[in-house]
Amino acid sequence: MNDSLGYQSGDQALIHCANCLTKLSKANDGLARLGKDEFTLLLPNLGNDMAKAVTRAEQFAQCVLDEIHRPLILNNKTHKLNARIGITLFDRNDNTDGNIILSQADIALKSAKQQADTSISFFDKQMEISLHQRLHLSQALHNVIGKGQLQLAYQPQVNRNQQLLSCEALLRWQHPEYGAISPSDFIPIAEANGSMVEIGDWVLQTCSEKLVEWSKRPQFEHLSLSINVSSIQFRQVDFVERVQDIVARTGANPKKMRFELNESLMANDIEFIIEQMHKLRQLGISLSLDDFGTGYASLAYLTQLPLDELKIDRAFVNDLKTQSKGALLAETIISLGRSMNLAVIAEGVETQAQFERLQELGCEVFQGYLFGRPTRNFDV
Repeated sequence: MNDSLGYQSGDQALIHCANCLTKLSKANDGLARLGKDEFTLLLPNLGNDMAKAVTRAEQFAQCVLDEIHRPLILNNKTHKLNARIGITLFDRNDNTDGNIILSQADIALKSAKQQADTSISFFDKQMEISLHQRLHLSQALHNVIGKGQLQLAYQPQVNRNQQLLSCEALLRWQHPEYGAISPSDFIPIAEANGSMVEIGDWVLQTCSEKLVEWSKRPQFEHLSLSINVSSIQFRQVDFVERVQDIVARTGANPKKMRFELNESLMANDIEFIIEQMHKLRQLGISLSLDDFGTGYASLAYLTQLPLDELKIDRAFVNDLKTQSKGALLAETIISLGRSMNLAVIAEGVETQAQFERLQELGCEVFQGYLFGRPTRNFDV
């Protein structure tokens, strides 16, 4: 708001929030602005019954949200503010350290910010454990390269006759304390703390070396490799140069590489993204749009993007019943790809029925457990 409307408008928004909290709080409640856009409110009289205290706290929080959400006039235009609330409860007779109480409320607030379906979150011990684990993982990710903890697994991609065409390289992390950590858990952390760029370079290096290895074996030399590229990595101004350097050093054939890009990449600065894509295609690298139909890529963008492939999200593959929404969307994506001269691959194919139904809809390339699970020791 400061950037788009000016600091005066930002100050008015903060004053609006302060007024809402003041209006709802009582004289003996503790109310303060902690800093930036965060306030804290102490409610000392919620009673001795924990269940009732939880209900009262949640009801009060909802009243706060309702008050803050009221239309706000700034520069003669109507705006609506969004807010998140973190709550912790404590026994005032336990002499709990105030810093601990604030820390717990802050952890609950962070949890509320991460959830799409709720604006209110209560602190529990598991949140604190999860936060400490996240911090531990974040620190570990900065030094993970070279420790042998990162691995790539390769999953087959086949045609209608189940002939092997290519593989997708999937990143795995085997942590010495926490064991196997899902990419959906650690990749957002790596993107947030900046370590994803170095990890992404390691993935490109390892994939390039794998392609060189395959090129020396007749039964593997025809294979290409799909490589997931993080939006954080792709947006680096020197990303294309880094790719060129890795390809040159390893001697890998860039025409055997396919970069899988997520739709979230299209959310901002589309001109720069398209420029990057054109440079990569000039190197011989093909480009795939992953999880198409679930994110930001509109049809208008699709006509501008220099793509080679669309990838049908597994959510649609799981819902291929006749006349189902998943089947309709899958068929639409397949038809769209065909009309734009793009290859279309369906991921998450786990049953023969799904395989046959996708063929009926016109799909030509497939990936999923039906054809093989991701494996480190890939062999044709």
